[in-house]
Amino acid sequence: MIRTQYYAQGDFGLPLFQGPAELNALGNWVTGDIQLSPLSILEAIDLVRLAQADPGFTPEEMDGNAHTATFSSQGVAIENHFAEHVQGEFLLDKALAVLLDFWDYYLLAHPEKISRPTGASTRRRTVGTRSRGFETLRCDSLSKES
Repeated sequence: MIRTQYYAQGDFGLPLFQGPAELNALGNWVTGDIQLSPLSILEAIDLVRLAQADPGFTPEEMDGNAHTATFSSQGVAIENHFAEHVQGEFLLDKALAVLLDFWDYYLLAHPEKISRPTGASTRRRTVGTRSRGFETLRCDSLSKES
């Protein structure tokens, strides 16, 4: 069974958010809309990092199956289109912690989908072509220590 700080493998091998109740809307957005799509996980991490680095960051949205996530320099706002009570605003640091943890879950759940450059450590994985103009993104650039 796969287990990270915020996620655990549930029925049918799907991730379930197991974090604190105050992060439920954030965790459920990740599992419900981002799902196990590596480029979507990385896009969300990228948006949080860009918002952290730029106080004048122009808000950007990620729309999914049931949610809209709005990224700004103030944080990440989650809105569920079908359940008004499933919404919240989260500090960028909290959102980043949950997203990085979900990335860790993804790496454990699907190691076969991650290409590894020859001789690279397990934290240096090339992920693939990105829509934001980056050719590759390495997992070591996502580490919690950076």
